[in-house]
Amino acid sequence: TEVSEADLATHLPGLYRLKAMVDATIVDAVGVFDGQKQWAHDGAFSAAAWISARTDTRRAHASATVTTARQTRHMPHAMTEARAGRLNADQLRLLANARGVSERTAKEYDDDEPRLVTTLQHRHIEAAARLMRNWAAIADPDADDAAHKERDQKRKVNLSTSLDGAGYLDGLLTAEANAVLRAQLETITDDLHRWGLSTGADGTRLTAAQLRHDALVEMVRRASASATTLDVRRDARARADQAVAQRDAAQAASNDEGAGAGAGAGSDGPATDGTETDRSSAPGPEAATPSSAKVPEATVPPTPNPAPPSPPPKASSSHCEFPGCTAPWEWCQAHHLDHWTNTHRAPPSTTSPSAATATTTSSTDPAGP
Repeated sequence: TEVSEADLATHLPGLYRLKAMVDATIVDAVGVFDGQKQWAHDGAFSAAAWISARTDTRRAHASATVTTARQTRHMPHAMTEARAGRLNADQLRLLANARGVSERTAKEYDDDEPRLVTTLQHRHIEAAARLMRNWAAIADPDADDAAHKERDQKRKVNLSTSLDGAGYLDGLLTAEANAVLRAQLETITDDLHRWGLSTGADGTRLTAAQLRHDALVEMVRRASASATTLDVRRDARARADQAVAQRDAAQAASNDEGAGAGAGAGSDGPATDGTETDRSSAPGPEAATPSSAKVPEATVPPTPNPAPPSPPPKASSSHCEFPGCTAPWEWCQAHHLDHWTNTHRAPPSTTSPSAATATTTSSTDPAGP
Protein backbone atom coordinates (compact mmCIF):
# COMPACT_ATOMS: atom_id res chain seq x y z
CA THR A 1 0.00 0.00 0.00
CA GLU A 2 1.35 3.37 -0.98
CA VAL A 3 1.76 5.91 1.78
CA SER A 4 1.51 9.62 1.05
CA GLU A 5 4.22 11.98 2.20
CA ALA A 6 1.82 13.56 4.66
CA ASP A 7 1.24 10.19 6.36
CA LEU A 8 4.92 9.18 6.67
CA ALA A 9 5.24 10.68 10.15
CA THR A 10 2.35 8.51 11.26
CA HIS A 11 3.53 5.30 9.61
CA LEU A 12 7.25 5.41 10.45
CA PRO A 13 6.87 4.55 14.17
CA GLY A 14 4.65 1.65 13.20
CA LEU A 15 7.24 0.43 10.71
CA TYR A 16 9.92 0.51 13.38
CA ARG A 17 7.67 -1.49 15.70
CA LEU A 18 7.30 -4.07 12.95
CA LYS A 19 11.07 -4.13 12.56
CA ALA A 20 11.46 -4.72 16.33
CA MET A 21 9.03 -7.64 16.07
CA VAL A 22 10.98 -9.11 13.13
CA ASP A 23 14.26 -8.70 15.00
CA ALA A 24 12.79 -10.50 18.03
CA THR A 25 11.66 -13.35 15.77
CA ILE A 26 15.17 -13.59 14.29
CA VAL A 27 16.68 -13.72 17.79
CA ASP A 28 14.28 -16.53 18.75
CA ALA A 29 15.19 -18.49 15.62
CA VAL A 30 18.93 -17.97 16.07
CA GLY A 31 18.68 -19.13 19.69
CA VAL A 32 17.06 -22.42 18.67
CA PHE A 33 19.45 -22.84 15.72
CA ASP A 34 22.49 -22.28 17.96
CA GLY A 35 21.16 -24.43 20.80
CA GLN A 36 20.63 -27.42 18.51
CA LYS A 37 24.00 -26.86 16.80
CA GLN A 38 22.46 -27.19 13.38
CA TRP A 39 25.30 -25.13 11.95
CA ALA A 40 27.68 -28.07 12.52
CA HIS A 41 25.82 -30.20 9.91
CA ASP A 42 27.24 -28.04 7.12
CA GLY A 43 30.79 -28.11 8.50
CA ALA A 44 30.71 -24.57 9.88
CA PHE A 45 32.86 -23.75 12.89
CA SER A 46 30.19 -21.72 14.71
CA ALA A 47 26.68 -20.37 14.38
CA ALA A 48 28.05 -16.89 13.68
CA ALA A 49 30.20 -18.20 10.83
CA TRP A 50 27.25 -20.04 9.31
CA ILE A 51 24.93 -17.02 9.55
CA SER A 52 27.56 -14.67 8.11
CA ALA A 53 28.20 -16.96 5.14
CA ARG A 54 24.57 -17.88 4.38
CA THR A 55 22.92 -14.47 4.97
CA ASP A 56 25.71 -12.23 3.63
CA THR A 57 25.96 -10.22 6.86
CA ARG A 58 29.00 -8.94 8.65
CA ARG A 59 30.65 -11.43 10.96
CA ALA A 60 30.55 -8.97 13.88
CA HIS A 61 26.80 -8.48 13.46
CA ALA A 62 26.20 -12.22 13.26
CA SER A 63 28.28 -12.81 16.41
CA ALA A 64 26.33 -10.12 18.28
CA THR A 65 23.04 -11.74 17.29
CA VAL A 66 24.19 -15.16 18.52
CA THR A 67 25.40 -13.68 21.83
CA THR A 68 22.07 -11.93 22.34
CA ALA A 69 20.12 -15.07 21.51
CA ARG A 70 22.02 -17.12 24.09
CA GLN A 71 21.01 -14.69 26.84
CA THR A 72 17.42 -14.13 25.76
CA ARG A 73 16.59 -17.76 26.51
CA HIS A 74 16.59 -16.64 30.16
CA MET A 75 14.96 -13.22 29.59
CA PRO A 76 11.22 -13.96 29.29
CA HIS A 77 9.93 -10.48 30.14
CA ALA A 78 12.27 -8.75 27.70
CA MET A 79 11.40 -11.15 24.88
CA THR A 80 7.69 -10.64 25.50
CA GLU A 81 8.14 -6.90 25.06
CA ALA A 82 10.37 -7.39 22.02
CA ARG A 83 7.92 -9.70 20.26
CA ALA A 84 5.25 -7.07 20.79
CA GLY A 85 7.46 -4.43 19.16
CA ARG A 86 7.89 -2.41 22.36
CA LEU A 87 11.59 -3.22 22.77
CA ASN A 88 13.88 -2.78 19.78
CA ALA A 89 16.96 -4.83 18.89
CA ASP A 90 19.43 -2.31 20.34
CA GLN A 91 17.67 -2.22 23.71
CA LEU A 92 17.43 -6.00 23.76
CA ARG A 93 21.16 -6.27 23.07
CA LEU A 94 21.98 -3.91 25.95
CA LEU A 95 19.98 -6.03 28.37
CA ALA A 96 21.53 -9.26 27.09
CA ASN A 97 25.09 -7.91 27.33
CA ALA A 98 24.52 -6.70 30.89
CA ARG A 99 23.12 -10.05 31.94
CA GLY A 100 25.99 -11.96 30.34
CA VAL A 101 28.81 -10.12 32.13
CA SER A 102 29.08 -12.79 34.83
CA GLU A 103 27.06 -15.28 36.84
CA ARG A 104 26.47 -12.67 39.49
CA THR A 105 25.04 -10.14 37.02
CA ALA A 106 22.85 -12.89 35.54
CA LYS A 107 21.35 -13.58 38.96
CA GLU A 108 20.88 -9.88 39.68
CA TYR A 109 19.23 -9.40 36.29
CA ASP A 110 16.80 -12.28 36.81
CA ASP A 111 15.70 -10.69 40.09
CA ASP A 112 15.34 -7.21 38.58
CA GLU A 113 14.32 -7.83 34.94
CA PRO A 114 10.86 -6.13 34.88
CA ARG A 115 12.19 -2.88 36.34
CA LEU A 116 15.19 -2.81 33.99
CA VAL A 117 13.04 -3.42 30.91
CA THR A 118 10.61 -0.68 31.87
CA THR A 119 13.45 1.76 32.55
CA LEU A 120 15.09 1.12 29.18
CA GLN A 121 11.83 1.63 27.30
CA HIS A 122 11.75 5.25 28.49
CA ARG A 123 15.44 6.09 27.87
CA HIS A 124 17.30 7.18 24.79
CA ILE A 125 19.60 4.45 23.53
CA GLU A 126 22.82 6.25 24.57
CA ALA A 127 21.47 7.01 28.04
CA ALA A 128 20.28 3.39 28.28
CA ALA A 129 23.78 2.16 27.39
CA ARG A 130 25.34 4.22 30.19
CA LEU A 131 22.67 3.02 32.58
CA MET A 132 23.32 -0.65 31.88
CA ARG A 133 27.11 -0.22 32.14
CA ASN A 134 26.69 1.38 35.54
CA TRP A 135 24.21 -1.29 36.61
CA ALA A 136 26.62 -4.09 35.65
CA ALA A 137 29.49 -2.37 37.47
CA ILE A 138 27.42 -2.15 40.66
CA ALA A 139 26.05 -5.68 40.32
CA ASP A 140 29.53 -7.21 40.02
CA PRO A 141 32.44 -4.80 40.50
CA ASP A 142 35.04 -7.54 40.12
CA ALA A 143 33.70 -8.62 36.75
CA ASP A 144 33.59 -5.03 35.58
CA ASP A 145 37.24 -4.56 36.52
CA ALA A 146 38.19 -7.72 34.67
CA ALA A 147 36.23 -6.69 31.59
CA HIS A 148 37.76 -3.23 31.70
CA LYS A 149 41.24 -4.74 31.94
CA GLU A 150 40.51 -7.06 29.03
CA ARG A 151 39.26 -4.19 26.87
CA ASP A 152 42.26 -2.13 27.87
CA GLN A 153 44.62 -4.90 26.79
CA LYS A 154 42.87 -5.25 23.44
CA ARG A 155 42.97 -1.54 22.59
CA LYS A 156 44.74 -0.78 19.33
CA VAL A 157 44.91 1.64 16.42
CA ASN A 158 46.40 0.65 13.09
CA LEU A 159 47.25 3.07 10.29
CA SER A 160 48.53 1.35 7.18
CA THR A 161 49.70 3.16 4.07
CA SER A 162 49.20 1.93 0.54
CA LEU A 163 51.67 2.35 -2.32
CA ASP A 164 49.84 5.46 -3.55
CA GLY A 165 50.06 7.11 -0.12
CA ALA A 166 46.46 6.54 0.98
CA GLY A 167 45.97 5.56 4.61
CA TYR A 168 43.74 2.85 6.07
CA LEU A 169 42.75 3.43 9.70
CA ASP A 170 41.25 0.79 11.94
CA GLY A 171 41.40 -0.07 15.63
CA LEU A 172 39.65 -0.78 18.89
CA LEU A 173 39.16 2.04 21.42
CA THR A 174 38.34 1.71 25.08
CA ALA A 175 35.06 3.18 26.29
CA GLU A 176 36.82 6.23 27.73
CA ALA A 177 38.88 6.84 24.60
CA ASN A 178 35.83 6.38 22.40
CA ALA A 179 33.84 8.91 24.44
CA VAL A 180 36.63 11.50 24.21
CA LEU A 181 37.20 10.95 20.50
CA ARG A 182 33.52 11.02 19.59
CA ALA A 183 32.94 14.22 21.56
CA GLN A 184 35.81 15.97 19.80
CA LEU A 185 34.77 14.71 16.37
CA GLU A 186 31.21 15.92 16.91
CA THR A 187 32.44 19.33 18.06
CA ILE A 188 34.75 19.77 15.08
CA THR A 189 32.08 18.45 12.69
CA ASP A 190 29.75 21.17 13.96
CA ASP A 191 32.52 23.69 13.30
CA LEU A 192 32.89 22.42 9.74
CA HIS A 193 29.16 22.86 9.20
CA ARG A 194 29.25 26.43 10.53
CA TRP A 195 32.29 27.30 8.45
CA GLY A 196 30.62 26.07 5.26
CA LEU A 197 32.98 23.11 4.82
CA SER A 198 30.29 20.44 4.76
CA THR A 199 30.09 20.55 0.97
CA GLY A 200 32.64 19.73 -1.68
CA ALA A 201 34.17 22.03 -4.27
CA ASP A 202 31.39 21.13 -6.71
CA GLY A 203 28.67 21.90 -4.18
CA THR A 204 27.95 18.25 -3.40
CA ARG A 205 27.11 17.64 0.25
CA LEU A 206 29.72 15.53 2.03
CA THR A 207 28.67 12.26 3.58
CA ALA A 208 28.89 11.66 7.31
CA ALA A 209 31.96 9.47 6.83
CA GLN A 210 33.68 12.16 4.76
CA LEU A 211 32.91 14.76 7.42
CA ARG A 212 34.38 12.51 10.11
CA HIS A 213 37.51 12.15 7.97
CA ASP A 214 37.88 15.92 7.63
CA ALA A 215 37.11 16.41 11.33
CA LEU A 216 39.81 13.91 12.29
CA VAL A 217 42.37 15.74 10.15
CA GLU A 218 41.31 19.06 11.69
CA MET A 219 41.68 17.54 15.16
CA VAL A 220 45.26 16.52 14.39
CA ARG A 221 46.03 19.99 13.06
CA ARG A 222 44.70 21.61 16.21
CA ALA A 223 46.70 19.25 18.39
CA SER A 224 49.83 20.01 16.36
CA ALA A 225 49.24 23.75 16.70
CA SER A 226 48.83 23.39 20.46
CA ALA A 227 52.06 21.43 20.73
CA THR A 228 53.86 24.04 18.62
CA THR A 229 52.56 26.80 20.84
CA LEU A 230 53.85 25.02 23.93
CA ASP A 231 57.24 24.50 22.30
CA VAL A 232 57.44 28.15 21.31
CA ARG A 233 56.60 29.27 24.85
CA ARG A 234 59.11 26.80 26.29
CA ASP A 235 61.85 28.02 23.95
CA ALA A 236 60.99 31.62 24.72
CA ARG A 237 61.28 30.95 28.46
CA ALA A 238 64.66 29.29 27.94
CA ARG A 239 65.89 32.27 25.94
CA ALA A 240 64.63 34.64 28.62
CA ASP A 241 66.47 32.71 31.35
CA GLN A 242 69.65 32.80 29.28
CA ALA A 243 69.35 36.56 28.75
CA VAL A 244 68.83 37.15 32.48
CA ALA A 245 71.90 35.05 33.31
CA GLN A 246 74.03 37.00 30.82
CA ARG A 247 72.78 40.29 32.20
CA ASP A 248 73.60 39.28 35.79
CA ALA A 249 77.07 38.08 34.78
CA ALA A 250 77.80 41.34 32.97
CA GLN A 251 76.62 43.36 35.94
CA ALA A 252 78.76 41.32 38.34
CA ALA A 253 81.82 41.81 36.12
CA SER A 254 81.18 45.53 35.99
CA ASN A 255 80.91 45.68 39.78
CA ASP A 256 84.19 43.75 40.13
CA GLU A 257 85.96 46.16 37.78
CA GLY A 258 84.64 49.21 39.62
CA ALA A 259 85.68 47.86 43.01
CA GLY A 260 89.17 47.06 41.75
CA ALA A 261 89.58 50.56 40.38
CA GLY A 262 88.52 52.14 43.67
CA ALA A 263 90.90 50.00 45.69
CA GLY A 264 93.84 50.77 43.40
CA ALA A 265 93.25 54.53 43.54
CA GLY A 266 92.95 54.65 47.33
CA SER A 267 96.02 52.55 48.25
CA ASP A 268 99.60 53.70 48.81
CA GLY A 269 101.28 51.81 46.01
CA PRO A 270 105.01 51.69 45.26
CA ALA A 271 106.69 54.75 43.86
CA THR A 272 107.39 54.89 40.13
CA ASP A 273 109.47 57.07 37.79
CA GLY A 274 106.50 59.22 36.91
CA THR A 275 105.47 57.35 33.78
CA GLU A 276 102.63 55.45 35.49
CA THR A 277 99.22 57.08 35.25
CA ASP A 278 96.70 57.07 38.05
CA ARG A 279 94.00 54.38 37.48
CA SER A 280 91.16 56.81 38.04
CA SER A 281 92.30 58.96 35.09
CA ALA A 282 93.86 56.31 32.87
CA PRO A 283 91.86 55.10 29.83
CA GLY A 284 90.16 51.76 30.17
CA PRO A 285 91.07 48.58 28.35
CA GLU A 286 89.06 49.72 25.34
CA ALA A 287 91.10 52.88 24.89
CA ALA A 288 94.61 51.68 25.79
CA THR A 289 95.44 48.52 23.89
CA PRO A 290 98.58 46.46 24.51
CA SER A 291 100.16 47.84 21.31
CA SER A 292 99.91 51.46 22.50
CA ALA A 293 100.88 50.97 26.15
CA LYS A 294 104.34 52.07 27.27
CA VAL A 295 106.47 49.57 29.11
CA PRO A 296 108.53 51.19 31.89
CA GLU A 297 112.13 50.25 32.37
CA ALA A 298 112.87 47.84 35.16
CA THR A 299 113.90 49.57 38.35
CA VAL A 300 115.05 48.44 41.73
CA PRO A 301 112.04 47.85 43.98
CA PRO A 302 111.71 50.82 46.31
CA THR A 303 111.79 50.50 50.03
CA PRO A 304 108.28 49.80 51.21
CA ASN A 305 106.52 52.31 53.40
CA PRO A 306 106.55 51.77 57.14
CA ALA A 307 104.10 49.14 58.09
CA PRO A 308 100.82 50.26 59.62
CA PRO A 309 100.25 49.34 63.26
CA SER A 310 98.21 46.20 62.64
CA PRO A 311 98.20 44.16 60.53
CA PRO A 312 101.19 45.00 58.28
CA PRO A 313 100.68 44.76 54.52
CA LYS A 314 102.21 41.74 52.83
CA ALA A 315 104.92 43.56 50.87
CA SER A 316 108.00 41.42 51.62
CA SER A 317 107.92 39.43 48.38
CA SER A 318 109.78 40.51 45.24
CA HIS A 319 106.92 39.58 42.99
CA CYS A 320 103.13 39.52 42.92
CA GLU A 321 101.66 37.55 45.79
CA PHE A 322 98.65 36.36 43.76
CA PRO A 323 98.85 32.54 43.62
CA GLY A 324 100.65 31.47 40.46
CA CYS A 325 101.57 35.03 39.38
CA THR A 326 105.30 35.90 38.93
CA ALA A 327 104.88 39.53 37.87
CA PRO A 328 107.69 41.82 39.24
CA TRP A 329 106.95 44.08 42.16
CA GLU A 330 107.03 47.22 40.05
CA TRP A 331 104.20 45.94 37.84
CA CYS A 332 101.93 45.45 40.81
CA GLN A 333 99.20 47.51 42.39
CA ALA A 334 97.45 47.17 45.71
CA HIS A 335 94.47 44.87 45.31
CA HIS A 336 92.19 42.65 47.34
CA LEU A 337 93.36 39.32 48.67
CA ASP A 338 89.72 38.34 49.34
CA HIS A 339 87.12 38.95 46.68
CA TRP A 340 85.45 42.26 47.47
CA THR A 341 81.94 40.89 46.90
CA ASN A 342 82.31 38.65 49.95
CA THR A 343 82.20 41.67 52.25
CA HIS A 344 81.15 44.51 49.87
CA ARG A 345 83.97 46.64 51.27
CA ALA A 346 87.77 46.81 51.15
CA PRO A 347 89.37 47.08 54.61
CA PRO A 348 93.13 47.75 54.66
CA SER A 349 93.86 44.32 56.10
CA THR A 350 92.59 42.59 52.97
CA THR A 351 94.77 44.44 50.47
CA SER A 352 98.26 43.66 49.25
CA PRO A 353 100.36 44.55 46.22
CA SER A 354 99.20 42.23 43.46
CA ALA A 355 98.86 42.16 39.72
CA ALA A 356 95.62 43.30 38.07
CA THR A 357 92.76 40.82 38.09
CA ALA A 358 91.03 39.32 35.06
CA THR A 359 88.49 42.10 35.07
CA THR A 360 91.07 44.91 34.75
CA THR A 361 94.31 45.58 32.87
CA SER A 362 97.46 46.70 34.68
CA SER A 363 98.45 50.23 33.83
CA THR A 364 102.12 49.23 33.85
CA ASP A 365 102.03 45.75 32.28
CA PRO A 366 100.83 45.70 28.66
CA ALA A 367 100.35 41.98 28.61
CA GLY A 368 98.71 41.69 31.99
CA PRO A 369 98.80 38.59 34.13
